[in-house]
Amino acid sequence: QDMKPMRGAGATPRVLACANAKAEANYVVKTVLGMVDDEELTPDHTVAVLYRTNSQSRALEESCVQHNLPYVVRGATGAFYNRAEIKDCLCFLRWINNGRDVGAMMRAFKTPSRGIGEKSVEAFRDYCDSVDQVYAAQNISSRPTPLDLFRALTNDEVELIPDVPAPTDVIAKRALNRLNSFSEQMNEIYAQAHDLSLSELVVFIIDTLGLKDHVDSISKSQAEFEDRWGNVQELLQASDKYKGAALLDPSDQDDSSPLSDFLDDVALVTDMSEASESEEDGDGKNRALKVSLMTIHAAKGMEFDVVFIVGNEEGT
Repeated sequence: QDMKPMRGAGATPRVLACANAKAEANYVVKTVLGMVDDEELTPDHTVAVLYRTNSQSRALEESCVQHNLPYVVRGATGAFYNRAEIKDCLCFLRWINNGRDVGAMMRAFKTPSRGIGEKSVEAFRDYCDSVDQVYAAQNISSRPTPLDLFRALTNDEVELIPDVPAPTDVIAKRALNRLNSFSEQMNEIYAQAHDLSLSELVVFIIDTLGLKDHVDSISKSQAEFEDRWGNVQELLQASDKYKGAALLDPSDQDDSSPLSDFLDDVALVTDMSEASESEEDGDGKNRALKVSLMTIHAAKGMEFDVVFIVGNEEGT
């Protein structure tokens, strides 16, 4: 039996070649905003941007944020910078950028698994508190960060006042040995951050800490590993536009570094993504069109008023 479509022909699909992923994302976002301005699209319409792999959402998310277009990433992986493998890479950048970022520090201790348990982490934090108390007792306002103290475990060049307790006074020898091994790696990373560009630093962190094997270990299948590793490669692309040494020398701290600029941009994209996902639809003028970003696979069985298919190049 022959099957015949019952709908009308509809609009003819347009095929457009763009210079790169950023240009393509900007074209899609500006086209949607233009259709909203022309009242071709209202909050009652549905708009989807489809791509083949999850890593392709990054450029689209950044363009949506840049042009203030509400969006939501559909599917189990969620927004780009909220994916586990991306957070695992970013925690080291966040910690060397802000030595007091406890959340980044705690994630760094566990990524990848290196035998540093809760008791070892607790002992190190107790050591940080004991050092802080010595500085407070002497009314010294400029105090070392947890990163400073962690680096000082294996680096005599980190300056501390003479009266601080020795790590062995607070941390058990077995725990200290494991912390020392990671401390040496963090000293390498911190030193390289003042010489390497941001993208080079990310590569150095991945290689030094064996994060590719870590991504493999948290993946349940080869397909999942390839998807996660594709996200990490996309993170490298995102960091490549920030030129110059990732971290500035302490004497130049009045200026923003490429690393801090990158993390500020990441925070902006993350905040807007979380706001879009938690935002409740209102009525009338309070409602806004929200674009759905998803893989073609995740879109199976769904229908949308307007659809964009991006990243549709031969060999990708």
